[in-house]
Order: sequence, then structure tokens, then C-alpha cells
Amino acid sequence: MQGNASSPAVREGRDGDEALDTLVTILRAYGRFAIDTEVSTAERTLAEVERWVRHATLGQALGDGEQSGPRDWRALGRAFGEHRRSEGEAISSTMEQLRETIWSFVSSLHLAMLDDRKEEETTSEQLRMLRAATQGGSAADLRRVAERTLDVFDEVLSARQSRQREQTAALGAQLRSLSRQLEEERRTSSLDPLTELPNRKEFDDFADRVLQLNSFVATPTCLLMIDVDGFKQLNDRHGHQVGDMALREVARALARVFLRRCDFVCRYGGDEFAAIMRDSPNDAALRQAERVCEAVRVLTLPSRASDLRLSLSVGIAALRHGESLDDWMSRADTALYQAKAAGRDCVVIHDD
Repeated sequence: MQGNASSPAVREGRDGDEALDTLVTILRAYGRFAIDTEVSTAERTLAEVERWVRHATLGQALGDGEQSGPRDWRALGRAFGEHRRSEGEAISSTMEQLRETIWSFVSSLHLAMLDDRKEEETTSEQLRMLRAATQGGSAADLRRVAERTLDVFDEVLSARQSRQREQTAALGAQLRSLSRQLEEERRTSSLDPLTELPNRKEFDDFADRVLQLNSFVATPTCLLMIDVDGFKQLNDRHGHQVGDMALREVARALARVFLRRCDFVCRYGGDEFAAIMRDSPNDAALRQAERVCEAVRVLTLPSRASDLRLSLSVGIAALRHGESLDDWMSRADTALYQAKAAGRDCVVIHDD
């Protein structure tokens, strides 16, 4: 007579399937919420997680060039553990730099307050002596005290300026290092779905950080506003499917040209793109703009749009110290309009 309870072998098989399903769910959740670090981007981590999942479910190889075979659970565990270790170290490094930067602010403020207190005592004493000399001293005494007062004020101002320069230089070095790590914090959720470049919101956030850091450490920074020439006519003639294809190809060209970690390129909206180049004066931005224009000129779209030739118009504006984002963008847009008025397929730098 057959019983209702499953046999131990069947129960063991079901438990194994459930355990494997749970493992896959955990791994994919880890990949879905991955973050960009110095050692790996979120996109790369997601691809690595899928490789782990295929190994766990299908026995596909863990590493490049390896042959598929039996599942190696220990190797999978080591791969996951090594990735978590490197990710944790990168996050710890970023947090440590952030802590150091905050304490630099605190230390600089503390020292400034101490120095200001000493300088205030010195100048107050000298002013008291000057006041006494004006009330009852001789002309010679008054002149001597007045000259000494001027010397004291000159010494105080010189010392304060020198101290501020030293503190700004030390803090600037830490801010530059921190900013490089902050620039890596771009999540997949902030990407434009068509071009897979950062979107407009990500541009606004990044530009705000650049302006804030620039108020402490002024480095040459350029904004490039980039427009696909004749895009409306392209859509009208070939259709939106070809238009989307063109935007994706332009985005890939931009990504290939702006390779530095401190470069930021995004889809600003419609057929317009934007790039921010830090540590780059006008001539460096001009060279990159000309490179990307050339890369787009030689693009060949597949199938029925293979005869279509694309071009870009680019406007460049160098960031001024203390400038607002609206003013910076307005100057870059002005240069972009000048490029279009000049016949398109060219680069114009805003004339300061």
C-alpha cells in the first residue's frame, strides 16, 4: 500500500531545488542592487552575478576560457567572497576619505579660531596702546605706536592669508581625491534607457557637485553641449526607429571618446547630449570635441539607413569661478547656436 509521505530521496531532491532557487534569488538581488566602486562598475558586477547563476544552474564555466563542467560550489563561494571583499575595501576607502575630509574641515576651523583669538588679543592690545598714546602721549610716542599698530595689522593679515592658502591646498587635495570616487557613484537606475548613458537628473547632480567642489578648488573645467544635426528631418524621412538607432550609435561614439574617470557624458534630452570635462582647459576640450565629431562622421548605420551620414554641432564653455549652473549652461548653449549658425558639423568655444 502506497503512503502519502514522500520518500527521503524525493524530499532531498525538492530541498535541493529550493536551496538552488534561493541561492539564485540571493545572487540576483545582490547584482540588481550592486554599486559602482573603483574596482568594478554596477554593470560589470551584474554580468559577473549572471555568470555565477549560470554556473550554479547549468554548470557553465566561472572564468573566461574555462570549460563547462560539474558545479564547483567552493570556487563559486570563493568568487563571491573575493568580490565582496574588494567591494567592501573600496567602500571603506571612500568612507575613510570622507571622514578625513570632514575632520580636515573641523581641524582647519579649530585652528582658525585659535589663531583668530590670538590675533584678536594682539590687535586689541595694540589698539589699547594706540588709544592711550592719543590721549596723553607725546607726538613722537603717538607716531611710534601708530607705526607699530600698522605693522601688527600687516603681520596679522599676512599670517592669515598664508594660513588660508595652506589650509585650502591641503583640503583641496583631499576634495579632489574624494570627488574622483564620488564621480563613480552612478547607478544603473540613473541611466537613459535608450542610449544607456546617464540621464538629465544625473547630469544635474553631477554638475552641482562640480560647482560645489570648484568653490574650494578651482580646476579648469569645460562643459560641452552636443547636438545631432538635422535630427528632426532624419526622423521625418526615415522614421523614429532609425532615429533611435542613430542616437544609440552617437551615444556609443561619445562613450568611446570620453574615457577618463573625471569625464562625464550624458543624454541631456531629445537629440542633445552634454559632457563635463574636469581638469581640462579649452584646448583639451576642443580636441575631444573634434575627436567625437570625427567619430560620428564615419558612423555607418545598418540596413535601410546605411547611406545616412550623421554630424554634430558642439558648443564649449569653460567654468568661471563662482558661476551658477544656469549661467554656465547658457554660455555653452550660446556657443552651440553659433556652431549651428556657422553651418553645423563644427565646434565653437564661447568667447570670454
